[in-house]
Parts: sequence; structure tokens; C-alpha cells
Amino acid sequence: MCHRQNRSNHWVEKYRERLGLRMRYLVPGHVILPLTWLPDNLAMKKVYAAPDLLTTGHVHNLLQQAGISTQIHNYFLSGALGDLPINECWPEIWVADADEVRALSILAEIEAQEKNPKPQWVCHRCGELNEGQFSECWKCGTTHPDNPSIS
Repeated sequence: MCHRQNRSNHWVEKYRERLGLRMRYLVPGHVILPLTWLPDNLAMKKVYAAPDLLTTGHVHNLLQQAGISTQIHNYFLSGALGDLPINECWPEIWVADADEVRALSILAEIEAQEKNPKPQWVCHRCGELNEGQFSECWKCGTTHPDNPSIS
């Protein structure tokens, strides 16, 4: 098995060199969970930072859904709290320079939605009260009658 692992690493390294790519790993030094393939000369910008990984992960997923490739930096840095300043340990989201403007506009939309939440609505089928962000009733699955995103 160790021989097979080394052989697998050899092919990864060979293709990585050929394509001029570097690989980011969830577990440093292991080839098991690659996060992203990125060109070595890709310029990136930080667009978001939060004190917890949960919020950062949520924003990361929203940007990915919008088709923007992202990286989460400082993923494991919370273990250094106390030795480093707190805000330096926050997880950060970085995007390519070309996607920065679009990512910032999406983040502004998210912030605006959080400041002005949609009103609650009552399901016309079961009478359940639902929060405004839901497009379907959480109890029976009926779609919101006034939701323009549902066709």
C-alpha cells in the first residue's frame, strides 16, 4: 500500500509540474483531500474574514454557488489563538483578482439581506408560520405563493 501511495504521489507531481499548478491540501503533506488546483501565478485578494469558521464556510459556499472560485485561508489557525492576535487567526476568504468585484457585490447583497429580512409568511396549505427567507414551507413543502424565484 505504501508503494501504491508513492506511485500515486508521483503521478500527481508529474501532472502538477506539467500544468504548472500547485495543490492546496486539507491535510498538509497528504494527497487525499485536495481543496483546489490553482495556477502558481494567480493573484488573489481577501474579500471576507469572520471570527468563526461556520460563518466563513457559509459565505464560501454562497460564493461557490455563484460560480466564484474561493479559498479559505487560516483554516486551522484557531489553534494559535493566544500566541497570535485574535483577528490574525480569523478564517479568511480569498478570490482571484478577476472575481473580486463580483464577490464584493455578492457580499453586499448578503449583508443587505441580513439587515432587511423578508417578512414571515403563513403557509396557505397547512397554516404554519415560516421565516421570510424560506421559499417553501418547512412543514409541508408547499412553495411560497409570492416567491418570484420559483417558476
